[in-house]
Parts: sequence; structure tokens; C-alpha cells
Amino acid sequence: MMAQTSKLTLDAHMQAERHQATTRTKAPGTTVGTLSAIVKLDEANIDKTLDCLRTMGVKLQGRLGQQVAAAIPLDVLQQVEDMQGVLRIGTGGLAPKLLTDISRGEIGVSDIDGTRGMVGDKSYSGKGEITEAVEAIC
Repeated sequence: MMAQTSKLTLDAHMQAERHQATTRTKAPGTTVGTLSAIVKLDEANIDKTLDCLRTMGVKLQGRLGQQVAAAIPLDVLQQVEDMQGVLRIGTGGLAPKLLTDISRGEIGVSDIDGTRGMVGDKSYSGKGEITEAVEAIC
């Protein structure tokens, strides 16, 4: 059996996680949060999928072709993602900035790519190694 890949875009996944974390800290019985999203639907089953979404409590706010603007209650988000007629769920926003400058330092990439540190008179970059190898063969 193949593992199903997520239909949530990175930005939608991160927003849903933030909303769910906020909801967990609220008192029991408070209303469930919603994810404002753009849902891409399978063209062959749009009407059936729209009916199912409405039945699940998803508020449909507008449609343009296969794209539907919707407010999805967090408690049914997984069910919406699992629907056969749903192709992708996104928020239409940009994913947060990835902090590669921080992660590079934390995992030591700079130590091996030649931007920091030297061994003898050579850096770790590998620059010129192919030339030296070819000269050694010839």
C-alpha cells in the first residue's frame, strides 16, 4: 500500500498547526477554529465535492473554476484532505522564511563547504580537485 502524500501546502499546514495549538489552550467547549483556504478540486466531481464540503460544515466563500475559497473547521480538516475530489489545500500565502543561515551554522555546513576553516593551505571546497586528478592520470 502506498503512503498518501499530504494535500496541504506548507503554508496551509503551518497555519493549521498554529490554529490547533491556539485551540488546545482554550477552555473546553469553545468554538473550533477555521482555516481560510483555497481548495483545488478534481474537475470531474466538483458538484459532488462541493455538496460534501457543505455537509461537513465548510463555508464556501467563492469559486473560480476548480478553485474554491473556503473556511474549513479544523475538526474536519483531515476529512477534507482525505476526500477524493480534493486535490490541494492552500492558504494562498507565502510560506514563512526558512532560516537557512541559522541552520547552516547549527549543522556545520560552513565547516565543510570552504566558507569557514582550512586544512593546511586548502579549504574543504574541492575546487581544483578534478584538475589535479586529470593531471595525475595524464
